[in-house]
Amino acid sequence: MVISNCSNLSSNGIQSLATALESLTNIEEVYFMPANSWNQYAQNNMNILLSALVAKSTLKKLSVPVGNNNQLQTIANALQDPAFSLTELTIRYCLGGSLQSRSMAKTFFWGSMFRELLCNKSSIDATYLSNHTLQSLPSSTRDNNVAPIEIYSILHSNRVSDKHVVAREKILQHHKLEDVNFIHSSLPIAMSWIGKSDSNLGLSQQYRLIRSAPHLIQNDYKKRKRQEFD
Repeated sequence: MVISNCSNLSSNGIQSLATALESLTNIEEVYFMPANSWNQYAQNNMNILLSALVAKSTLKKLSVPVGNNNQLQTIANALQDPAFSLTELTIRYCLGGSLQSRSMAKTFFWGSMFRELLCNKSSIDATYLSNHTLQSLPSSTRDNNVAPIEIYSILHSNRVSDKHVVAREKILQHHKLEDVNFIHSSLPIAMSWIGKSDSNLGLSQQYRLIRSAPHLIQNDYKKRKRQEFD
């Protein structure tokens, strides 16, 4: 879907368009044509349309001009929602490509907040609930600047279709599971979950986990031996 001249629509027209976008199903791609002018009125229109679009769980590709932090925050909030399955995001600079809009987008994409959206390392739960769908930031978003390697690495890992696999690999990479206080009954489940990894990370985590809790293995071994003699 291509949307053009939204900056020239009246308030009623924008609300009607937003309502129509919300009612449509199976929207996968939306491209906003560059506006002829980008004033406060145009930015308010874009705020309304963005709010309608980010509610679409089917949206895969979005190309949009951004002119203020509110619009970037709307996109960031959507990326935090597990139901929002966007794979490609292009931010085009408004205000005639001014340094202000370029600086906002660059700060957003290369800053710590965007990295945390893709992989929040504060806890295992936070990592699991991070964004595992976004895979590409086209050149107009990057503005020909070299992004942190970590961001490219995370975007590449998100290309795996099974998002449970993506979440597991991020957890194995960024958390020491031997520091988790597993109870005896949950250890086999944890070992099985870690063992599903096809990477060396899984083997390393299993080894460290067993080394960190030998008493759990030993107690189980002694219990089985007693049962054999009884």
